[in-house]
Order: sequence, then structure tokens, then C-alpha cells
Amino acid sequence: MASSEMSCLSSDDTEEEKMLPLAVGATKLTKDDIERVFSLYDRDNNGTIENEELRGFLKDLLELVKKDYDAQDLADFEETILRGVDYNQDGKINKKELTMILLALAKHNLEEEHSSA
Repeated sequence: MASSEMSCLSSDDTEEEKMLPLAVGATKLTKDDIERVFSLYDRDNNGTIENEELRGFLKDLLELVKKDYDAQDLADFEETILRGVDYNQDGKINKKELTMILLALAKHNLEEEHSSA
């Protein structure tokens, strides 16, 4: 699976396609938001986002913050994210670690809103 998980979905504007940008842009994340994002990327339902699932998730995140990026940017981003939140250092993202990523991004977006106001 070379393309991102988001682009693998149908071209209709489904709730799932809107979920990641909404979750990342939200100032208050609910448990349901996190569950929906997690289930969107945990395609094999094994309880972790790993391998191609992880690359799809990170690619979608990177596209939200940086439109023009290359493979090296994606690799650097993966290393940074895993170093920051992969507490058990298994190279996978579990639900708790995903929550940390989404909360950090929501906080960052909130700070940007306040600084540009």
C-alpha cells in the first residue's frame, strides 16, 4: 500500500475522510474522535498502527502541516514522532500514543490560533 490511508478511501466526503483534519484541528478531542482516527488507520485491527498503516497516518499528518515534502521529510517525521511518543519503543503507535500525538497537535493549533489573533 504505497498511498496514504486517507487517499485509499472513496472520493466521497465521508465522515472518516474528514476525521483526521477535524481531530487535528480540534481544541477539544473526545474519546470517540480518538477511537475513530485509530480505527481508520488500524486496518488489520491488531491494536496498533504499524508499518504501512503508520506511514499512511504520518503521511496524512505531514500533508496537513507541510504541503511540499519528500521521502526524507517523511522519514524524519516518522523518526521524530516515534522518538516523542513511542514509549515502549516497539516502532508502532498504540491508542495511548495516538492520543498523545493528537493532543499535542491540537495544542499546537490552539497556540497558533492565539498567536495569530
